Amino acid sequence: MMAPVPLRRRPATGGHFYPAADEDTMVRALQDIDRLSLGATEIKQYVVDQPRFAGFALIAAGLWMIAITLKLTIPQFSTLP
Repeated sequence: MMAPVPLRRRPATGGHFYPAADEDTMVRALQDIDRLSLGATEIKQYVVDQPRFAGFALIAAGLWMIAITLKLTIPQFSTLP
């Protein structure tokens, strides 16, 4: 879990405004921001590649088989009250 960012942290650019009217100005501004940035940011991404419903489907099929077995073998389960 990531720690919360302090509210009074200074921006990486020191509060500098970069007006970018054309592509060259924007590229220079991005290079300056990259130069002033604090460093690399570590990101953790959690991915589940397998579906989780297989266990529940197996439990449901087992309960269904038990219900069918009870209905066919015990007369009290063959009709509703």
